[in-house]
Order: sequence, then C-alpha cells, then structure tokens
Amino acid sequence: ITNIATVAAQENGDVPIPSPEVTTTINLSTTTSLAVPVQRARLSINKIVLPAVDVQPGDNLTYTLTITNEGNLTATTTITDTMPDGLLFPSCKYDGQTVAGDLAWQTSIPPQDVWQAICSGQIDPTLAISITKTVDQAEVDFAAAVTYTITISNPHPTFTLQNVTIDDPVISGCWDEVMTLAPLESRQFVCVEVRMMSSIKAETMVTGEAIFDNVAYAEAPEDLDSPLVTPVVRTVVELTATAVTDIIVSPAPYSTQLPIIMRLAE
Repeated sequence: ITNIATVAAQENGDVPIPSPEVTTTINLSTTTSLAVPVQRARLSINKIVLPAVDVQPGDNLTYTLTITNEGNLTATTTITDTMPDGLLFPSCKYDGQTVAGDLAWQTSIPPQDVWQAICSGQIDPTLAISITKTVDQAEVDFAAAVTYTITISNPHPTFTLQNVTIDDPVISGCWDEVMTLAPLESRQFVCVEVRMMSSIKAETMVTGEAIFDNVAYAEAPEDLDSPLVTPVVRTVVELTATAVTDIIVSPAPYSTQLPIIMRLAE
C-alpha cells in the first residue's frame, strides 16, 4: 500500500508540495498441513502360565499366549512357541483347532484385533530327588567322633535339577551351599569327625528345583519392530527328600559331670 500527501500555500504561489512516498507491505501466505497416516501393523505379545505357584510333578500347566495388532494394517504373523523339556503331551488350541506338540503357525491378524492360543501339558510325574544317609556307628561314647555318608541323586534321565541344597541339624561345611545335579547324576559326601554330645535322631533334607522356562515369538513383515518375544515365563517345581539317622550317645563320665555338679552346689 503506497500513500502520498500534498500541501499547497498561497504564499508559495499555490505550488503543490508532495510528501515522500509512504509504502506499507502486507505479506499474504497460506500453509496447509496434511496428516498422512502410516500404514503399518503394530504387534504386542503377552504370555502367562497357570498355576504359577505350588506346582508338583504330575500337575498340568496351561499357557495363554495373546497377540494384539494395535496398528492399522493387517499383520501376516508367524508364531512359534516351543514347550519346555519335561512337559509331557503338549498341545495347543488356536483358530478353532487343537494341535499336538509345539506351536508353529502363521495367521493374519487384522487391525485392532486379538489372536490367542492356549497350550497345555503335564509336568513329568517322574521328576524327583533322592537322598541316602548312613553313619558308621549307631551307639557311641560321649564326645566320640562318627562318620556320616550322604548321597544325593537325580534319577531323571534328561532333566537337570538346579539350586540343590542340603540341610542337616548336626553336619555343616561338608558340601557346597548350592549345587546342580545333571540327569542321572549322584554326589556323595563323607563327613568325618562329627562329635556327638547327645543322642539324636537327625533328619537330613535335600531340596532341588526343576525349572520350566518358556518364551514365545511373533514376527510379521508389516511390523517394523518384529520379531517380538515374550518375557520368560518360569515355573519352578520344588522337589524334596529326607533321610534319618538315629544315634545313641552314652552319658558323659562322672569325672566330666562333677565340675558341673560342684558349680550347681555353690
């Protein structure tokens, strides 16, 4: 916008005098942003197991695998889930069918849809841990030394037991605090110079864990973040066994007891 003012005076012969040109510029522009949605699948994967606690050999485990497509494009999804060793007769239900064995399947999951599989199996009922315990003398004098022999075993042909511990009210320091027992492995501990001060019926307990770890995978070319994997789903089966020894200890000699009696008299 341009503007000029003019002024004239009689004393100046009415000659018009223009002002300097005054210009104002107004910039006019329009910007339009268009949001173009990205076409992609966006998968999430989750898995749980029941029961989660107090599991025993022979119990059934049930895994529920859930995959959700939170994107806007159908996901051509390949799903794999290998059942853990020691789980017998595994089978999975999905897409209206029941299939024996591990889960290996390809399916299409539409946008904002959920796919689910339920897999189950039986914990091997033969999982166990065993212990034997012997002592070289059943009757001993007061403060005499005896020798204990303790043997722990994993009788299973294929499953490794972890976090194996031994607890005994009389013996200590004769074995590792935490051990692992491979399939069909046995370990023997000979504990010598154990001093007996009184008769005792001692129970020794061995405890081990059969650990079932499981993960599932999902992969789709339409999801840039695939493949996806679930966190480890763990089931722990606690196994225990006990062994008992009974030792009779003769009373302490009178000469050993006399100072005690004298002190009591005082």
